[in-house]
Amino acid sequence: MIHIEAKNFTIQKDDYEVIESKLERLLHLGRDMSDESTRIRLEFEVEAKDKNLIFGSLTITLPHHDTLRAEAREKKSTLVVTDLLMGKIKSQIEKHHKK
Repeated sequence: MIHIEAKNFTIQKDDYEVIESKLERLLHLGRDMSDESTRIRLEFEVEAKDKNLIFGSLTITLPHHDTLRAEAREKKSTLVVTDLLMGKIKSQIEKHHKK
């Protein structure tokens, strides 16, 4: 299950679809990623002090109560923040599967 949320702004429809597609690819990276109980939650929030700065957090809840989390801030866009988060979370997924 994938959940995408934006606080204090609205994600453009085209960007939302691209982000969702990228998150769906995460489900194929590991054996327990494709389990039905895997939850992916991506949250974006515009910073209060700098309206051009977007904070993003990506949380993946895996079976057996394992949780992976990444955070990023960037001035560009939700797509740039998503790419940063994807890079961070992929390395965590690789470490998790080596356990």
